Amino acid sequence: MDSPNDHRPENETHDESPQVSEASIRAMLEQSRQDIAEGRTVPLAPVLDRMRATAERIRHERSRTTGADRRHA
Repeated sequence: MDSPNDHRPENETHDESPQVSEASIRAMLEQSRQDIAEGRTVPLAPVLDRMRATAERIRHERSRTTGADRRHA
């Protein structure tokens, strides 16, 4: 029951990725460039920094209230 073959589809063509045309990829890239130029996107690094700082603050608060550092759990 837990064999890797148990969950394979009958028709193996389901495993193939759909082919995307070069034109559609170029259109996606151009849309991305426009989004960046018009400020509809933000750099990821500052967002990740804020998330990490929040997680660290939560860990610090929890360790203060429980008396143990949960990072090692």
